[in-house]
Amino acid sequence: MEAAEAVIRAGMLKLGAGMLGELLSADRGYRGPRVPCGQGHQAEFAAYRDKTFDTVLGPVTLDRAWYHCRECKHGFAPRDADLGVAGASMSPGLQAMNDRAAATAPFEKAAGLLEDLAGVHLTVKRVERAAEASGTAKASSSQHRAALIIARKLVPLAPSPLPDKLYGAVDGTGVCMRATETAGREGKGEDGRARTREVKLAVFFTQDQLDDGGYPVRDPGSSSYIATFEPVHVFADLVQAEGAARGADHVRQLTILGDGAAWIWNTVAARFPGATQIVDLYHAREHLHDLARSLEFMLGDGKDEWLAARLEDLDYGYIDGICAAARKYPLAGVKKDEVETALGYFEHNAPRMRYKWFRQCGLFVGSGAVESGCKAVIGQRLKLSGMRWTIRGADAIAALRCEQASIPAARSGSGPAARRPAHNPSWPVSQAPQASYPSVTYKIVVHPERRLGAPVGDRGERPCPRTVRALRVHADRRAAAAAVRPVPRRGGHVADSALTPPAHRVPACR
Repeated sequence: MEAAEAVIRAGMLKLGAGMLGELLSADRGYRGPRVPCGQGHQAEFAAYRDKTFDTVLGPVTLDRAWYHCRECKHGFAPRDADLGVAGASMSPGLQAMNDRAAATAPFEKAAGLLEDLAGVHLTVKRVERAAEASGTAKASSSQHRAALIIARKLVPLAPSPLPDKLYGAVDGTGVCMRATETAGREGKGEDGRARTREVKLAVFFTQDQLDDGGYPVRDPGSSSYIATFEPVHVFADLVQAEGAARGADHVRQLTILGDGAAWIWNTVAARFPGATQIVDLYHAREHLHDLARSLEFMLGDGKDEWLAARLEDLDYGYIDGICAAARKYPLAGVKKDEVETALGYFEHNAPRMRYKWFRQCGLFVGSGAVESGCKAVIGQRLKLSGMRWTIRGADAIAALRCEQASIPAARSGSGPAARRPAHNPSWPVSQAPQASYPSVTYKIVVHPERRLGAPVGDRGERPCPRTVRALRVHADRRAAAAAVRPVPRRGGHVADSALTPPAHRVPACR
């Protein structure tokens, strides 16, 4: 039975490849005696040439018109660009299959999956090179898109429907590298040499519901991931652009979660100044356990009781109580420095550890989404036993992994940013597709109990003096036109008319 199925499948694939070749050959790509070469010159028709490329049905040979530019001294086939195979040896469909297989499993196993499940034979090296090239292109495209968004040349439309709360969680994890990629870098090993490079990961997700116990529940299918080995400023651009695409400027509540690393909060303060910052509760508890171990020789048999009391203080956000309880013991020398360093973590992040208040507001206080992303998105592919990567290869596969793990809208390109009219530089601005302006008016409503600001807890915190919420109220288009100032065009693009006017943007107090 299995042999019969294999023979029939092979025959059907061969038949399908022949039919596809005949279909594609119906248009041989002749566009006249001359066509623009793309560099301001005219390329002349030279001859018809064959091109063989692999598809999901097998190899297909296409006879298409070939043009040559004398000034540029290069040739091209317009038909290749129409089919998406210019400079490539795989069809777009097979390339997508290869990317998915290579991002899911090691390259050798991915080649086996393609042959067993799709009947397509590719060498291991070809699978690797094609996946890395595709991932590099996707990473470069993401960085270019981020630069356009930050320069306000591309304005993503707000998600519809708009979520109530948007979260961003940021972390980093090490990936083992080849020796050439870590040469001259300091590491944490006994010999002081680095063997890993850090990949920075961020995840955005939404939350509108609470469970029966009053704890927040992440919306299913709402996560989008960003990962890169690039420096922090490049990563910050990617995070800011993704936040803008997910509606960070429009949601009622934006919250950023992290483990307390300084580079995370520096990035958040610079790119999302109005966001509420929360240190992951479980990282804070780990630091508290480390503090208890440092004081164990002083606490003696009362260590467990002391730790339980401090954990309760942490749950209430009572950082002053933790510091006072630790400093009442007379310490000197190295032990004192060790304890002061531990307490510095809590004192520096005290505004980000108001866990009782955050929970009263129905917010997440744990960064489990990004912690699981480090394991599932990065670890399960890039950190397997014996793997040693180059920066280029690891960054490419990380880009493919993030694309697969992200929400379907982001993966297919049909998300908020994709609904914006495309801009062709050759169009005059007056002829470019125009975005339709919904009729909206703005009303400012004060909601002290809804907008997250300074806490109103049971320890005498001062309430936030300015808490507002901007509501969009749909009205008649003509009536709204007289009340709402149109958003100006920036760089030939039409900005989203639903953006909240700057005068109505009130940053959250932290």
